[in-house]
Amino acid sequence: MAAVNRKDRFILRWAETCDSALQEHLVEVISSQQTKTVLRSTVSLQEHTAVLLADVGAGGTVQSCYKEGGAFILTISLKDEINIPSSELQRDPGLLAVDDFLSEAQEAEILKHWNV
Repeated sequence: MAAVNRKDRFILRWAETCDSALQEHLVEVISSQQTKTVLRSTVSLQEHTAVLLADVGAGGTVQSCYKEGGAFILTISLKDEINIPSSELQRDPGLLAVDDFLSEAQEAEILKHWNV
């Protein structure tokens, strides 16, 4: 995985538990290496929390978190595979409204051209 230090701010995503809502927070990159990234955040995360740097798709787990001044310093151990299920990584698109449905005859007419 490439280092993520091309930009100094990223959106960090995580969920406290698999049943909890996905959280997002803007963080500042302090340093980045092949296997770990150090971030400055105004929120504290527990060790072993699965996270995603949304802007670059880099995922991993919180290795350490400690308070420094008015912020928290997070060390993220980067992994090639992201530990948060992909369905939790995407924003909820909201409600889906369907204005009309196809009748079976309309469906058959469309599908006959596809040899289905």
